Amino acid sequence: MKRCIVTILLGLSLIATPSAQSYLSVYGDARPQITEKYDRNKRYIARLRDFRTGEVIASTYLDAERTFLLNPVEPGDYILELINPKHKIVCTEGPFTVEKTNPYIIVDCARPVAAWWLVGAAVAAGLTSGIVASWSPASPSR
Repeated sequence: MKRCIVTILLGLSLIATPSAQSYLSVYGDARPQITEKYDRNKRYIARLRDFRTGEVIASTYLDAERTFLLNPVEPGDYILELINPKHKIVCTEGPFTVEKTNPYIIVDCARPVAAWWLVGAAVAAGLTSGIVASWSPASPSR
């Protein structure tokens, strides 16, 4: 009898666990990039994009410490964009993969812009969809 109860409880915990872990957070620090004094009226934005589709997944203002927290985020490949108060992309970080843990991103724009990776991925996706859409199977009469 005790063995049966333990099995049922373990089964219920396994069912509940995956849904609780399917969403993660991305958090990080933009202090290496933003050296100016914090101004509530001129705030920077951290924006997360899906690496494959280019879709904006989440965005938030950086706090007074120039840190950010983006959630909920599904596992996948992403690029982080740092947006200045004039709504221009200052730099990008990535691509990086969000899997089982919450990644900590340090925004350092001294490296090459990752937006070129996004452009390449978009071009590849467009070519693939164009090839698939234009392909048609031979008719049965041939």
